[in-house]
Amino acid sequence: MKRKRLVLVLGLTIVAGVLFSVGCRGREPEVGAIAAGPDANATTPTETSLPPTATRKAGPVVVQATRAATATAAPTETTAPTETAMPTIAPTTAPLPSPTEEQPPSPTVPPAPTATAEPLPSPTIAAVGTDWLQFVNLFRGEAALPLLREEPPWSLDAANHSRYMVMTGDLRHNQDPASPYFTRSGQAAAENGNIAAGYIGSDPYEWAFNYWMSAPFHAIPILDPQLAATGFAEYRDAAGVTTVAATMDVRRGLGGLPAEVEYPVMFPRDGGLTWVLRYSLPEFPEALSTCVGYRQPTGAPIILQIGSGGAVPQVTGTALYRDGEYLAHCWFDETNYNHPDAYRQKSARQILDQRDAIVIIPQQPLLPDSTYAVRVDANGQTVTWSFRTAIGAP
Repeated sequence: MKRKRLVLVLGLTIVAGVLFSVGCRGREPEVGAIAAGPDANATTPTETSLPPTATRKAGPVVVQATRAATATAAPTETTAPTETAMPTIAPTTAPLPSPTEEQPPSPTVPPAPTATAEPLPSPTIAAVGTDWLQFVNLFRGEAALPLLREEPPWSLDAANHSRYMVMTGDLRHNQDPASPYFTRSGQAAAENGNIAAGYIGSDPYEWAFNYWMSAPFHAIPILDPQLAATGFAEYRDAAGVTTVAATMDVRRGLGGLPAEVEYPVMFPRDGGLTWVLRYSLPEFPEALSTCVGYRQPTGAPIILQIGSGGAVPQVTGTALYRDGEYLAHCWFDETNYNHPDAYRQKSARQILDQRDAIVIIPQQPLLPDSTYAVRVDANGQTVTWSFRTAIGAP
């Protein structure tokens, strides 16, 4: 019996990376994106800078916070970002076995089975449907905000940009017109959306929303009271430069302020629940640049919106407790957020300004099955509320 030889070459490539990018109301400077290598362009915008001040749609007069104080401790303030690089993919191809001559039958032991390489999954477009919409509306409900509706054409646009990011590795709010993956609809989604890059083993759609809600400059646009409609899609291809990417439209669905919205808007709301407990992923602009000495992972952001862009927060004190124990934290708004790069500072302040948002960052990750109490003194008013934490969405 002639021996058969089989050479099996297996190449494994794994890439994991997470990217966040956010859209603000109107056309504004691009928020930075995670690159596939070191952040070589950290201080150089890749798109045309826009005016430093946001242009707001006409809306009703801002209603200031009116909740009565219940916390008794003296307000205090406590106030360093990390960026991680995404590895590049170097796929390999397994050679086929060489053919051999057929031999006459002989009484031999059957050969042992040989391993075969598992084929890569086919590219898929996911989350164009209702499951993702129900999931993002859980977050809207936990801020006592009206639920979003889907605009299906925007979801198709989002699918085109998500595919572009996967196949090119270009993780920005823009597309290269020379790319074979360029589409006008994808470009529209890029300009108007939150974007993120994930890994092939992540669960469909939930990973993207949990990531965005853990990062203040991506969470705030999702929680905009004037956002009424959106589109979302993710694209997966194990052979892509980036294996998974997602896009959510957070601009084109902006409209007037719904009559049922009452300020202040808290996330999580009073008596509400959150399962997003950590801020541990890269985000541009970096939220911790104002929180001196803080390092990821920290707690997920706690967000208070006191108006629809017409107010200027004047915070005089904050306090945060877990089950009665005081917790170190920092806070920032449009007046005091600082970043060493002027472009990123301007982008972050515009996001905060358009929603009159005040962000509290706990120094340590939130713990599950706990009750947190918050107090913010701002603009002559005191707002207090509490919420609970959990492991996983309800």
